[in-house]
Amino acid sequence: MKAKEEFEKVFAQKDIPTDIKEFELENGIWLCQALVDTGLVKSTSQARRDIKANAVSLNQEKVQDEKLNLEVGEYILQKGKKSFAKIIIK
Repeated sequence: MKAKEEFEKVFAQKDIPTDIKEFELENGIWLCQALVDTGLVKSTSQARRDIKANAVSLNQEKVQDEKLNLEVGEYILQKGKKSFAKIIIK
C-alpha cells in the first residue's frame, strides 16, 4: 500500500516524494551544472534543452531562465514528472 500512497502523493497531488537524494553544491552554481551534478541530466546542453521545453522546476515553479545561478539556500530541483533532487547551497 505504501507504493500506491507515494504514487498518489507525487502524481495525483503533485507533491514532492518523501525520499529524495540530497546534494551539497557551491554557492552561485549554474542551474544547468546543478542538473548535471545531481544526475538529473547527462550534459548542460541537455539541461538547456529541458529548460526550453518547460521540463525543469525549481521549488515546484517552472524555470524559464537557462542562465540562472543558484545562491545560498535549499532547493527542490525537478526534471520531468518523476526525477527529483534536493540541493543545499551553503
